[in-house]
Amino acid sequence: MRRTLMRYANLSSVLILRSISTRVRKRFRTLQDIVDAGVNARCGRHAPESPSSSEG
Repeated sequence: MRRTLMRYANLSSVLILRSISTRVRKRFRTLQDIVDAGVNARCGRHAPESPSSSEG
């Protein structure tokens, strides 16, 4: 439970920093880059692709 919570916390921080920092945006251009770096290894399918890809 704790590991899962920390994974989601790390993923959330990377996704937020991607929208703020150009350095982080260059490092993690796509969600596949995040998965390849190991930040989002287990919960890769739960992360949103982008704000524009949401249905609604």
